[in-house]
Amino acid sequence: FEDCTSLQEIVIPEGITEIGGFAFKGCNGLRKVVIPSSVSEIGWNVFNGCSLLESITIPDMVTKIYSSTFASCASLRDVVIPLGVTEIEREAFFFCKSLREVVIPSSVTEIKSGVFSGCEGLQDVVIPEGVTKILDYAFEECTGLKEIIIPSGVTSIGENAFYGCADLKTVVIPSSVTSIGVDAFGGCDNLKAIYVPNNTVDFYKKRFPVDMQWLIGEE
Repeated sequence: FEDCTSLQEIVIPEGITEIGGFAFKGCNGLRKVVIPSSVSEIGWNVFNGCSLLESITIPDMVTKIYSSTFASCASLRDVVIPLGVTEIEREAFFFCKSLREVVIPSSVTEIKSGVFSGCEGLQDVVIPEGVTKILDYAFEECTGLKEIIIPSGVTSIGENAFYGCADLKTVVIPSSVTSIGVDAFGGCDNLKAIYVPNNTVDFYKKRFPVDMQWLIGEE
């Protein structure tokens, strides 16, 4: 069905277990998709460019969201990520600019490169305690984000991870973070407070790639 621009609705029959890569890529008239509970795999780029698709429920049996699966779904507002998902690959939700809220399952351990890049409508994201790495460009240009709490256990924040998050005002970073990439918070023009543990202030003064006037030692 790739590039079937007149396709508006699809109901995938029960019993189907896999939706192959590029299956509905470029179906820019697609508004509704019903995926049965029997599906355990949704391939890469499956819904890439389905710009009118507003909501989707990913079946509970799915454990991995592949690269660019929902990229450029510009109207996508609601997506439910199953608790059993352990990996969300790079750019899975790239440029889903209408996405407002995302709950990342606790089973996910890395926020991959560019996963939510360009999600300018994203206002609320909870990074679970199990995450250990936030990779390059993960939340780049998420201009609606106002606060980010990095959970304890995260050890590294990649280059440009939050670059261009223009409305971001507060960031909380735990002592577990030992590496922050270049411009991780570059272009965050409204950033007012970066909270880090008191015993790490000197570390961040040497390594943090933003103006230190915003650095506040937290008890």
